[in-house]
Amino acid sequence: REEFCAIHGLDARQPIVVYLCSSEFVAGGEAGFVRPWIDEVRREPLLRSCNILIRPHPRQQKPWKGFEVPDARVAVALPQAMNADPTLFDTVHHSAAVVGLNTSPQLEAGILGRPVLTILAPEFAAGQQGTLHFSYLLKEQGGFIDVAPDFDTHRRQLAAAVRGDYDPRAIRSFIEQFLRPRGIDRPATPHMVHAIEQFAQSHRDTHSEVTETHS
Repeated sequence: REEFCAIHGLDARQPIVVYLCSSEFVAGGEAGFVRPWIDEVRREPLLRSCNILIRPHPRQQKPWKGFEVPDARVAVALPQAMNADPTLFDTVHHSAAVVGLNTSPQLEAGILGRPVLTILAPEFAAGQQGTLHFSYLLKEQGGFIDVAPDFDTHRRQLAAAVRGDYDPRAIRSFIEQFLRPRGIDRPATPHMVHAIEQFAQSHRDTHSEVTETHS
């Protein structure tokens, strides 16, 4: 953790809040949202000295290369690859809590057992509340993500998460049901291969029946 913080110029004595950026489809111009979000977060006494690490979406790195951080405990961690990027694991692993509008790494944070939070952003409503899957992830719908309608609520929720006031068992339960219903400790690839083979076999059987009928 000390080495990770040193790489990004963070204070290893303070907790890390990670902000995971979304795709342009969800939140184009997200940098304009993150800066006031940081200001709002800093209004909470517990969060005034925490580290904030922003991870841009892999396809939206350019706007962040010139991003001016507002204080020494804010940093930007640019992704190193589109897929299977180990820096994403490191970023989430060392975090105390994760925040995002609507992005798949929120699920990956859940896999690692981290509390995940979001705040409703009217300017990004189409890419956030307007997507089918968004509601599936929210606690009020049986998911694991804390959603806030405003910054006052968001600050309280985030402070609680950083204090460790969350239920890791509830997070794991959702991940098991939503992502790994055949067993969280069982590899997913054999199940996928089996499903493909079953589909291919059913297609062959259907084709054979149609051929016999026409004969």
